[in-house]
Amino acid sequence: MIVEAVLLHMTSTPNQTISRTTQVHQWVQLLEALVVGSPSVAATPEQMAEDLPPELIHEVNDQLALRGCTFRVADSKPCND
Repeated sequence: MIVEAVLLHMTSTPNQTISRTTQVHQWVQLLEALVVGSPSVAATPEQMAEDLPPELIHEVNDQLALRGCTFRVADSKPCND
């Protein structure tokens, strides 16, 4: 139920600009809900995280950590070390 509500909210306002804070909050809620699981959603957190804008990855991971969620979005950028 939570997953469906978050997805609906994320897709229901395509012509409105959503603040960065709101985007991060929505992604955190969605990924947390996917970690918990829902019988009506077949996507995994990893699959959904593929659609996360790269510029939000670190903020989303920070918020997930603050909320006690162990899931982290993998940073797709290669390390240049």
